[in-house]
Amino acid sequence: YSKAQIDFITNALDARVAQLEGFQVNPEDYGVKGDLKEINGAIGSSGTTFTSTTAIFQPQDVGKTIVIKGAGAPVVTSGLNGLLVTTITGYTSSTTVTVASPASVAVSNAYTVFYTDDTAAFTAALAALSASGGGKLPLKTKKYGISQVTIPNNTIIDGTGYKTTQFYSPFGQSQTAAPDGIFRIINPPNASTDANI
Repeated sequence: YSKAQIDFITNALDARVAQLEGFQVNPEDYGVKGDLKEINGAIGSSGTTFTSTTAIFQPQDVGKTIVIKGAGAPVVTSGLNGLLVTTITGYTSSTTVTVASPASVAVSNAYTVFYTDDTAAFTAALAALSASGGGKLPLKTKKYGISQVTIPNNTIIDGTGYKTTQFYSPFGQSQTAAPDGIFRIINPPNASTDANI
């Protein structure tokens, strides 16, 4: 490519990015919470009572997703115990909650996350962007819990940094090989195909 061709492409991309950044959707307007908390705790084999080493639970956590590392059924391919992905069904105290599904294996000091599942809210916000031909989804310094979200074409996901804006998906562990399912997203503004996270 000649310098003139490269300059033309660069200018066209810069113009498209500026156009996309001109339309923004506030994810909180669609119900996105970004309230993921990381803790350690214990649950007995076949038990549904989870106890945290930190006083962090509140009555309004009932209904949130909770993921307990190592308390799920063994993963056939690795032989390691998997993630117990379930829901908080009861609040006992700031350190103890009841969960919907029993643990397959007893664990102590297990890495655990709990959060409002933001999948539907993100999907709605991204659909609004897609319906308008694209735009920017500005994210705050938060940790978001999702299952899977498709990022449509012409979408800019703009966080505050890869260490400060984070997504967690219990399904990310097997799909991305990221530790504990945590992964970070860098999405180019000129993406030509949808991306799944």
